Amino acid sequence: EFPRSKKLIKYPRVAMTSGQSGLGAGYTQDDYNIQVSTEWSSVYAATYAVDNTFNNYGWLSGMNTYSSDGTAANATSPDTFQGINGSWINIQLPDKIVLDRFTITNRDSSSLRNADSGILWAKNKTDSTWIRIHDFSDLNPASSVTNTIHTNQVVAYDEYRLQITKMEPYTAGTPGMAIAEWQLFGVPEYDPDADGVDVKVTSYPNVPNTDWLEVYYDAKG
Repeated sequence: EFPRSKKLIKYPRVAMTSGQSGLGAGYTQDDYNIQVSTEWSSVYAATYAVDNTFNNYGWLSGMNTYSSDGTAANATSPDTFQGINGSWINIQLPDKIVLDRFTITNRDSSSLRNADSGILWAKNKTDSTWIRIHDFSDLNPASSVTNTIHTNQVVAYDEYRLQITKMEPYTAGTPGMAIAEWQLFGVPEYDPDADGVDVKVTSYPNVPNTDWLEVYYDAKG
């Protein structure tokens, strides 16, 4: 048996164009669609979080979507999803994947506004019901740190929504949550790039090699 490789693949598999808004219907490129609940401005637009560039931009949620204590619940203008306060970023994939883990990379900035806690939701594009597949908390808030969150899923989905319910407390200005880069790692339900394997089986009679023997006695079967 020669099973197909189960190597984890990073999604999106392309670097999306920087600076594209994810508001409304979002931004679509190479069959990937990015949406967000709010954006601070075009300088911190949605696709900065999926452009494979780790810098001090990233996606930044709208003004006052969090409070100075870091919670979305106490914000004056919180984003909400499924009755829960917290800004979100959403990705639709071309194909279903079984998600193993995802990463959230913090900005390289003096005003970090980095994520602390949240929820990962998932569904299929043809469905309307969201599944709460993983909760996480106490992420490392330091500059440029990449937090890895393992989900160990067994069900394949083609749409994932990352909602941040709490960020690190921020009292130096208007609160809003930032993500420098969001990456997902999973195994595709079906990988069109996976090559097949042709197998040829040849049998040989089970007899000893006599070339190196000085004396050989044939056992006559």
